[in-house]
Amino acid sequence: MAELFTLLVLVSVGLAPVPAEPPPDPLGWGYLGVAPEAGGMRLAVVQPGTPAAKAGLQKGDELISVGTVAARDWQDITEYVCNTRPGTVIRVKVRRDGEEKSIPVRIGIRPPPSPDLPAPQFRRRLPAAPDR
Repeated sequence: MAELFTLLVLVSVGLAPVPAEPPPDPLGWGYLGVAPEAGGMRLAVVQPGTPAAKAGLQKGDELISVGTVAARDWQDITEYVCNTRPGTVIRVKVRRDGEEKSIPVRIGIRPPPSPDLPAPQFRRRLPAAPDR
């Protein structure tokens, strides 16, 4: 009887679903993984493996809107994305080859600041993240 119980436990553990990646941190900053050309709204960089790349955004796409924010100012876009909860799906409208496209993108978690990706600077002060 004990062997049967042990076998059932081992089989159930072996068949249990394993999540592909950890769930997003609901208190983390949102992240797309793109950078604009200087002084414009055309994408100069779409980092591989980021939410933007997985959704199909491409270098050279011209942003029209990101979620509810019209693409007029990169600072507004950055603040909107960083303040959007990771895991949220937003619509990114772009102009590609003269055609408008609406692309759903699942916001990711912004990686920790580094020399390649400094912490974002916001125009208005954000509330401090709660202690964990």
